[in-house]
Amino acid sequence: MADTRRRAVIAQEQRGVDYAYACLEQRQSQDTATAAVYRAHNEMPVPGASSGQADARAQGDDPLVIMRVSVHGGESFLIGRQPVWNDERDLVVVSSAAQQAIEWRLATKEDPGDLLLRRKLAFQRRKPRTVTTYLDELVLRQYDVELDDGAATEEPAQADVSDVPPEEGPGPAAGAYPEEESAAPSLEALLLDDLDLPRDGAMRDIVDTVQREQLLLVAHQRPGALVIQGGPGTGKTAVGLYRVMWLLDNHHCSAQDVLVVGPHQGFLAYAGQVLPALGGGDVTTLTLDRLLAGDRPTSATGTDSPEAAFLKGDDRMADVLRRAAEAHCRPHRARVSPLLTTGEDDEAIFRFACNGRTYEADTDALLAIAREALRESGPFNVRHANFRLRLAGKLLLSVPGATPENILSSQEIAAFIQRVWPRLNPTDVYTRLLDSPKTLEAAATLLTADERSALRRSKPSKAAWTAADLVCLDELEWLLNGSHQRRTYAHIVVDEAQDLTPMQARALARRCPSGSMTILGDLAQATGPNEYHSWRELAGLLTGGSAWTVEVLQAGFRLPPEAAEFVEPLARAAAPRVPVARSVRLARGHAVHVQGASSLEHLIEAVAGRVTELTSARDGRSTAVIVPADQSLQDRLRTELGTIHGSTVPILQPHEAKGIEFDHVVVVEPAAIAGETRSGMRGLYVALTRCTQSLSIVHHAALPAPIDGGATLAPPSTSQETLSTVSSASTTTSSPAPSPDFEGFLQTAVAADRQQPIHERLRHRLLAQLWENGAPEDGNIADIIQSGESGTLLFEVLHSEEPTYPDLRAAATRTAEIRFALGRPIDRIFLVCAAEPTEPWAVSTIEAVFGVSVIWWDNGAWHGADVDTAMPPSSST
Repeated sequence: MADTRRRAVIAQEQRGVDYAYACLEQRQSQDTATAAVYRAHNEMPVPGASSGQADARAQGDDPLVIMRVSVHGGESFLIGRQPVWNDERDLVVVSSAAQQAIEWRLATKEDPGDLLLRRKLAFQRRKPRTVTTYLDELVLRQYDVELDDGAATEEPAQADVSDVPPEEGPGPAAGAYPEEESAAPSLEALLLDDLDLPRDGAMRDIVDTVQREQLLLVAHQRPGALVIQGGPGTGKTAVGLYRVMWLLDNHHCSAQDVLVVGPHQGFLAYAGQVLPALGGGDVTTLTLDRLLAGDRPTSATGTDSPEAAFLKGDDRMADVLRRAAEAHCRPHRARVSPLLTTGEDDEAIFRFACNGRTYEADTDALLAIAREALRESGPFNVRHANFRLRLAGKLLLSVPGATPENILSSQEIAAFIQRVWPRLNPTDVYTRLLDSPKTLEAAATLLTADERSALRRSKPSKAAWTAADLVCLDELEWLLNGSHQRRTYAHIVVDEAQDLTPMQARALARRCPSGSMTILGDLAQATGPNEYHSWRELAGLLTGGSAWTVEVLQAGFRLPPEAAEFVEPLARAAAPRVPVARSVRLARGHAVHVQGASSLEHLIEAVAGRVTELTSARDGRSTAVIVPADQSLQDRLRTELGTIHGSTVPILQPHEAKGIEFDHVVVVEPAAIAGETRSGMRGLYVALTRCTQSLSIVHHAALPAPIDGGATLAPPSTSQETLSTVSSASTTTSSPAPSPDFEGFLQTAVAADRQQPIHERLRHRLLAQLWENGAPEDGNIADIIQSGESGTLLFEVLHSEEPTYPDLRAAATRTAEIRFALGRPIDRIFLVCAAEPTEPWAVSTIEAVFGVSVIWWDNGAWHGADVDTAMPPSSST
């Protein structure tokens, strides 16, 4: 009976999906016809044609529809990658990024809103229109509509596919029906099946597999910038692109006003296939170098030494460039100009010709105009223009009948202006700065002599510009001319933001006056010249002082568990304060392959042999080789590998592989990668975390200690699993160890709390802010533990919107149980609330009776008597 019912449900869902596709194709046909007519009469593209192209792309390998929901009142809606209407303009498919769809997808059984049913649909991989099965993620007991096969017509209005109830018997629960367990998939099975699909070089979008913690960030609505810290494979890039779709669908901004900045062109091509399918075909996508180059005819073909690259990106360079520009305003030098003579009272007299006559002016008065303009704020050349106009106005008093144009056309006046305050361009100022030791010494007062020497060019005026030069030229463009010549954006998405230099961050901040950004990155993967210990250092520069929030993604969807376990010691050694993502993939065995080679020749042979083995299956899965920056080794590998089985295997350096994933990855000579730069260990971490199926390591030199089992690792306080490994022997009391059954009871309670939306939003907000003072511990017995200058702190998060004294008392009792189960000293305990407790006496009573402090979130800030002890000052405001 269950199988019959499932077949009936699938058939009905298929009719709804077919109707959605029919409406979409009819709309596309009409758009095509309209475009043809428009072109025939106007010989111009039809306005809005790009949206039709996006619709067409959405019908490729990804299904249009992802789920169906039913709500109170009898309405039913399909949810998909883009909105679709029928001829009557009834909404057939609701965009998954629409705010209502987001709310439906975030609904839980405890907080369903108007939702009665949420049904996830699964499709054949190569036939994205064919429904294969479904999963009822959420079903309420009052959902009781009779099955009616005739209710689903060939053209249902508003995608109204008839609701299908469970069989007679006990009411349904979220998930598969009890009698269908052999046929119905689980949510985990659907997710893991999707994660196991081959990576074919195109970024997978997460519209149908997005998880709850990711969806909360997609629809993040706090003002300012959102910083998403996430380890390899946590989906932060996909969340950022999906967030663009949410911004557009909910009219926060237009596609033309959004900029996506990627680390390299390969990444943009990799990720650029996602945005058009999500309706963002008009979004601007650029590498940072291309953005900074703008219309400048020069390109970044030169290279810097590591020292010069660091200095050109350091925030002290902003002061150096400002001083270099202002040094061209020289009112003091005009005193010795050959244009001037000395009067009877030793006063400087300036003589100039205008309209055929010679006139005199007080030089000090003219120079005072220059000094006054220099003291004002604003772009250098704008102040220069003000100086010229004021100078002309002053001289007009001495020249009857003259105009400003007459005055400024005087050869003497023009020479005076050029000597006192010339109009400048960024290239001239920057070239003189790097080529003149005297100019550099005068401007770079914040730098040491060795640093100035590292900045100076060995071949003046002939060296090609570097990527670091472009950002300095961009800073000078802003200093000299302001932002009127530079395009600004309503929202900017920055991927791999951890590699930005402070100067690059300033350049991006100038292009986003609103401060609205989505900043994606992982400090553990930082390989740029500047090292950041926390997002506080970088976010302030990126946002130009606007508000910002840090959120952390903790579930890793890319790495097999064996690979994640293998690289975890490296992650802790490379970035001790950064939380390590937990893999949700299933263990399959033999995901990590390590092979030594006795010589360079054997190394080349071993790499070729491993690549041949991986690609021989011809299963459509991708393979990449990641190598150190050794051109000779790269050339040897390219020659040896050639073309294997008809497909070219990419050979990449770690920075070229950032943001990209492959099914199989072969990493060559990890020790060489780790030793290339001061951030080499993090570069190796990047290389080792690109795979979805298998990680192979081929080496001749000894492996770096963290992945060879011999490293002295950072203390385990940064681990997300620390709580589960704490021994009862660490406690200073003689209490007996807790029983496994009691620990299981606490773990069940924690798991139940983490199904509550209020609890999770509050917990993740606190985690992100506590993380700024060192990575907190997020375990399965306690909500959060953090050790720091204030001692070891325990945080228990409540999930009540309006906490009462009974809520606080119950939570305080539970913290005593947690403290016992942990078996370790706890210095302070905090109850964390979503709002101020309702009874005015509750907080003081809890603190007096239980010795437990209470903090709460209100109006964008934390409150409570001990809030400064609970978290860093920047987090409490």
